[in-house]
Amino acid sequence: MQRFLKMPHVGLVVLLLVVAEHGEGPHQGRFSAEGTGRLSPSVRLGQGPRIHCYEQHKSKLSQTRWEGPGEFGGGSEVSPAYRTIGEDKFKTGEEPYGVSFQAGQRDQFRHFLGGTELIDLVVYQGKLYAGNGYLQDVPGSDPTPGPQILVLDSPAGQWREEHAFSEKTPSGAPRFLRVSVLKVVTFTTDGEGKVLPRPISMLLAGLESWGEGAVFTRDDRSGQWTETRLPLGSVRSIGQYKDPVTGTQRVFIGGGGHETGGGSRAAAVFSGTYESAVPGRIRWDPVPELIAAKDDGEHSRVMAFVECNGKLYCAAKRGLYERAVNGFHPKWKRVFLAHSLGAPFNSGMRGLTAIMNPEGGGQVILAALEGVPGTLLRINPVTGTAVTELTIADFLEKQWGTRMPRAPNANLSAPNRRSVVEAAMRYITAAYNDMPLVEDQDGMIVNFIGLLAECPLPSERNSGWILIRDADARYSLRKIPSLRKPGPQFPVLSPDPSLRAIRTILISPFPEDRDQVLYLGGFSADYPVHNTAWLYRVGIRTLLSGYQSQHKRGGHPR
Repeated sequence: MQRFLKMPHVGLVVLLLVVAEHGEGPHQGRFSAEGTGRLSPSVRLGQGPRIHCYEQHKSKLSQTRWEGPGEFGGGSEVSPAYRTIGEDKFKTGEEPYGVSFQAGQRDQFRHFLGGTELIDLVVYQGKLYAGNGYLQDVPGSDPTPGPQILVLDSPAGQWREEHAFSEKTPSGAPRFLRVSVLKVVTFTTDGEGKVLPRPISMLLAGLESWGEGAVFTRDDRSGQWTETRLPLGSVRSIGQYKDPVTGTQRVFIGGGGHETGGGSRAAAVFSGTYESAVPGRIRWDPVPELIAAKDDGEHSRVMAFVECNGKLYCAAKRGLYERAVNGFHPKWKRVFLAHSLGAPFNSGMRGLTAIMNPEGGGQVILAALEGVPGTLLRINPVTGTAVTELTIADFLEKQWGTRMPRAPNANLSAPNRRSVVEAAMRYITAAYNDMPLVEDQDGMIVNFIGLLAECPLPSERNSGWILIRDADARYSLRKIPSLRKPGPQFPVLSPDPSLRAIRTILISPFPEDRDQVLYLGGFSADYPVHNTAWLYRVGIRTLLSGYQSQHKRGGHPR
């Protein structure tokens, strides 16, 4: 019943498409935001590996369908379940929206599968893994298993619990809040740079807690998860990179809350190498490679890694850092600070993605700057300069044909105004995890960017939104309809029908889907909720339908 998107990897890839049709009425305009970035080539879906110039692929979708065409594209009929969809729908990527997972159900072993957020998706050993969280959960009489890793074996299968992080603090409260990141890493060398007899792949989970963050590694033989604690308040990102000096492959952990003395805390990066004899099979260096600067921003944390032009980068709030010195004594330096872009209030960069430099000369980095008004940046890490490809809130207002409410007399530069600013609804989060690259059967290459964006139109309050970026940095908006309705299959549903946020998007790993089905899911628990985590699946052509028809008429309007 469920499928996930597979995305090309090579660092994080972030691409968006934004298109709007000009016309009358609040929803009929088609707006085209121009840019100059071009995608590097990729392997077409359905023709073998999708790994090319990009590294991380994560996404989520579901299996419940909605009726009628979409005003913002991606319309489709309702379909009850995977088993009822014809084979031709899979081949052509025209499968309608469907619910793959809804929090509040039980698996075949009677484990309660809940969660307020579905955070991340990865493909491992041909299966789809998902991580959830219970932030702001109000469980009532439901069980409280703690953050879970869920697994799906086939598109027609049932989600089941792989592991629950149920540990409690001495006070009896849950130790962990959510699975903040999932990552598959592959080692071909040990810590000394010696080539292993065979590559070793591992599934890692980073968790966010009230105190000390943790990384868990899965033992494929036993199915058990082994914890290694790091001096971080939370683990928010995981990357991998081969040190060109030592020849060793290293895994990198980024997060926040690292104690730096005097009660101060900062964003930091730790790294480790493969060693079969230690618990968890990764030996972590006890000293962080990077402690981010204080002026990166309050409550800083490392949210993303990306490899660009053979170098490793990470985003720590508003700062972009490069691992400038490799070898036994690595050093990082800040190459860009997002303060200078004129965004009055932002909460840092996410979704770092390497793309080809439209001005020639290798790659640049596409990043999503969270906050008011939300921006997509194309950063040249060599020169330390950036171009704004899209101001997201302005674009959404043009697409929706209405203005988002503004906070009266809000001083956006004042930190104590955060609640006022967010209430203005122009606070945008884009590319929570990454910006997956997708190519359909017609050779159309686009990047998907999930959003947290609140539409003020009453008819769209429950919808989710995705930006699509093409190779010419033109963007289009797609609506994801809410399918959160009571039914016999999912009787325990949240009273909140809103999708709220699309945190993850992934191409289905299952052969039956022929790389033509996406999984997407999310929610953002910014207030007390229960059973709001969701995951949909949908055909790529269904999601791209509006854009495709226009593309075939002769390309995007300029």
